[in-house]
Amino acid sequence: MCWNQQTSAAFTALGLAAAWAVHRATGNTKMTAAILFFCLMELLQSVQYFFIADRLGDPACFNKINQILTLVGYLHIQLQPYFTNLYLQAFRPSTGKAKKNEHVAWALVQKLCLAQCALGLSRVLLSPSLWDRSRLSAQEESYYAATRDWLEGPELCTYRGAVHLAWSIPLQRPGYFVPAMGLHAFLMFVPVLCIGGLAELDSVAFLMGTGPILSMYLTRNAHEQASIWCFFSTMQCAIGAASAVLQHRSASSKTPQNPYETRPRLKNTATPSKQPARRARKAVDYSED
Repeated sequence: MCWNQQTSAAFTALGLAAAWAVHRATGNTKMTAAILFFCLMELLQSVQYFFIADRLGDPACFNKINQILTLVGYLHIQLQPYFTNLYLQAFRPSTGKAKKNEHVAWALVQKLCLAQCALGLSRVLLSPSLWDRSRLSAQEESYYAATRDWLEGPELCTYRGAVHLAWSIPLQRPGYFVPAMGLHAFLMFVPVLCIGGLAELDSVAFLMGTGPILSMYLTRNAHEQASIWCFFSTMQCAIGAASAVLQHRSASSKTPQNPYETRPRLKNTATPSKQPARRARKAVDYSED
């Protein structure tokens, strides 16, 4: 394996430092919360190494702690679109891309992401082979032995992959009402393009290139690709945090003291010394009458 428990712990520390820097420099609670969320995954992976199996079918796969931590990882993955969009929403104002009243669209996106999370979790709850595989028929056993989707596997287990740890989860067969992991991809990348347009292509390209595309390049194991992306997500957050802090400092140095004043006020052309004179002339005129 290229990465180990110490590497995951180090990236947890990196993410915590990035969250602290963003919160201290900008006070942006949404961005801070998103970074901390992705730190939790690296912390989880650090703990999983204590209970990891060497391969599928290993006795360690039947360890309840191994199985529960695997499900916690799956829950985290299903919530990732929500926190990714929260992060992108928080980042847009610092880049000057934010539009008026776009928070309404983001609120809708967040609700859709929560619905996606519920649908993703339903694949676990509806799976007939989550805990007891002895009840499966030979045909069902053959089906669940083949991996067709990210994380879908024959048994519930976290095991060692070629590059990083791998997650195998027996999931319900996708159908019209039960989506595959493609819905996760859709809500990770499409909403910000719908709201921000082509101006967000750079953000999407960076997120996609250093996330799923890079993980697929490093391994063909569909159980392992998700964990590798989670590993790199901390680095993605750290780079975004550094950019946000620098942009915030640059904007602060150019902002006038009054944040509601976009340009200096024009001086009153009538000086105080002239105004009393006018009043004095009027007083004289009235006295002459």
